[in-house]
Amino acid sequence: MTVTPADDDLISASADAPAPIASRWKRNENFVLGTLAVIAFLLFWESSVLFGWVNPLFTSSPSRIWAAGYEMFRDGSIYPDLAVSAEEFVLGYGLA
Repeated sequence: MTVTPADDDLISASADAPAPIASRWKRNENFVLGTLAVIAFLLFWESSVLFGWVNPLFTSSPSRIWAAGYEMFRDGSIYPDLAVSAEEFVLGYGLA
């Protein structure tokens, strides 16, 4: 198949044309669906503990985890644990 000068003009004209702008939904579809999936999972998890579908002894709720994390950062009791975790990570990564 040979390319004629007319075909060459069509190819260069289509290459120079700007791409159509994607819609707002297409640009953000993955982010929106991912965010909604995480929110739905957290709501289901919270309600399953709240309604007693699972034993809170074995599975805590996201609100309790958030409250405990906030309290640990507020009083500083988490920082020694974070230091040990960071040290173990660096040591393990270095040995690998």
